[in-house]
Amino acid sequence: MKVYRNCLVLLVVIMTSACSDWLTVNPKNQKQEDDLFSTGTGYRTALNGIYQQLSEGTVYGREMTWGFMSVIGQNYEWDGLRSTAYKDAGAYEYGTAGCSGIIDAIWSKAYNSIANCNNLIQRVEEVNEDIFDYKYIEKNMIAGEAYALRGMIHFDLLRLFAPAPVQDDHTSHLAYIQTYPTIVGEKKNIQDYLNLVINDLKKGKELLATVDTIEPCLTGIKTPWYRMEPGSYVGCPDMFFSYRGTRMNYYTITALLARVYQYAQKPELALEEAREILNSGYFNFTPVDNISMDNVDSRDQKTHVDLIFSLYNNKMNELCKDYYASGLSGFMEIKELDGLFAGDADDYRKAYLVVSTTTGQRVSIKWRESANTSVFNVQNPLIPMIRLSEIYYIAGECIFDQDREQAIDWLDEARLGRGCKARLPRDLTKEEYIERIIKDARREYLAEGQLFFLYKRLNHPVIDGSHTIELGEKFTLPIPASDVVTF
Repeated sequence: MKVYRNCLVLLVVIMTSACSDWLTVNPKNQKQEDDLFSTGTGYRTALNGIYQQLSEGTVYGREMTWGFMSVIGQNYEWDGLRSTAYKDAGAYEYGTAGCSGIIDAIWSKAYNSIANCNNLIQRVEEVNEDIFDYKYIEKNMIAGEAYALRGMIHFDLLRLFAPAPVQDDHTSHLAYIQTYPTIVGEKKNIQDYLNLVINDLKKGKELLATVDTIEPCLTGIKTPWYRMEPGSYVGCPDMFFSYRGTRMNYYTITALLARVYQYAQKPELALEEAREILNSGYFNFTPVDNISMDNVDSRDQKTHVDLIFSLYNNKMNELCKDYYASGLSGFMEIKELDGLFAGDADDYRKAYLVVSTTTGQRVSIKWRESANTSVFNVQNPLIPMIRLSEIYYIAGECIFDQDREQAIDWLDEARLGRGCKARLPRDLTKEEYIERIIKDARREYLAEGQLFFLYKRLNHPVIDGSHTIELGEKFTLPIPASDVVTF
């Protein structure tokens, strides 16, 4: 495994080097683009370049996961934050220099990535399949992933820079960019915009069904160590088709569709997508034996068995070191940990995924640099994007009005998967049930960036330790003043 893993890292480095200039989109440099897209390998390079870009610290490598988004989700003790910008973010002072700098960078990098998706989509749709080693299968794979990435990025921009549907003001907020090199467009209302997100995801799912639902890719997806550990699946004919858990695949898109449909207030459709994941039987929670070792460095720190989708950055330790110096600095101390896990003493997430610093501060081990080489090589680069637990949350909330018993059973399964032995009351009201989801999600989404979006979708007060914050309009980030993306 180690030999294959090192080969993949080398491959990613080579591809990243090859596409570094291309990532700075410059329509004037037509020859450079034409050269890139003159071979099938160039299309692979372009696609890998988009994933690499999304994994940078300005987006999902930090700010959109364990950094800015977790700060505004009130995951951390304010006093322990070493960054002034994060302290401003935790107070929802979006207009300060540091905070606005983070927001502007998210905006610019996201639209830059969308432009790269659009360029790739246009190119791959025009080219003959014979340019690719694996003909129509590879063409469908590249196109499907690009469509899905475009939909996902647009969706997260909407979740950040426009009101949630529950607060829909029926005005237009953002443009949905579908052509290259266009970087501006007509702004859409929330529902029309969401329909375009859904269309892109459905298109991606349709294309990837020709790849991921048949062998050999199916085995590479349904088996956790093949899905998330590079080079481990010797049955795959080409490394480009391996490691599918860190790429857009059929089941990743299914999970994202469940997320988007729920956000769009379409519970029946969200439930349909969530059921497809649950009924597949391909995804399970990380066994306690993977995380209960006495040696913290040996634990499955990101519980990667139950990850449905994760981005990948083999330099994550460099992004984290100033916040988790030597692994245990305490700069990202978990807020009111004991209250967060009250009532569930057996919860694995507290027992094994939180450690104390030498000064008594308690931090998540998710972003801690492991001294165990095998754990470091597999776990450190992963950037969790969507987990099995969220699918249980979605399915339960969407079915509650029709089948309360099933809804409670699903939430119990999610809790049991994390070691919580106490069963939920069977007479919960819908409001009480949602509060139980929030309670579990506060533990599950810790330092991963999704909690703020849960509060926003529900227009629920943000829980800040022992008190709550009514955000109202603060749920929506200010669009950068320029409203223009610089490439």
